[in-house]
Amino acid sequence: MPNTDRTFSARRPAARESALGDSVEGTSHSLSLHVRRWIVTLVMMAAAVFWLLPVIWVLVNSVKLTPDIIRLPPEWIPWPMTGEHYWQVLFSAYRSARIGRAFVNSGIIAVGSVALVLVTGAMAAYPLARMRFPGRNLIFALLVGSLMVPNVVTLVPQYILVQQLGG
Repeated sequence: MPNTDRTFSARRPAARESALGDSVEGTSHSLSLHVRRWIVTLVMMAAAVFWLLPVIWVLVNSVKLTPDIIRLPPEWIPWPMTGEHYWQVLFSAYRSARIGRAFVNSGIIAVGSVALVLVTGAMAAYPLARMRFPGRNLIFALLVGSLMVPNVVTLVPQYILVQQLGG
């Protein structure tokens, strides 16, 4: 039985030399690639900050006192901070629209619909995945085809239906 250990160790130094030679030659290329990645990262971070600036401004203004919102020059760090606007919008009784109640109702509908879709989707997926029955391929094609229809396409017919029902 030949000693494969010697053969393997004899090949190893040559592989090391070529790897070292390649890395020495490729250092400038690697460095320029590294610099380009840093530049791209910095540009993307600047774009993200620029894109998020209006969102940050809205959040900063939401915790300011009402007279401070229109003060010139604008303040990026509000003092004193207050949650009064959130309290008024979500919980106060003097507002004509109860946004807090609408928020809770929307949460209930969202959680309920997700639970309903999960349960019915699991009950539909199991027989389609595990059982063979006549019409299985047709039902599967209808389900997948209905997923391809964008929700926006059904918006106008739903609106007309609600109008006809008197809603």
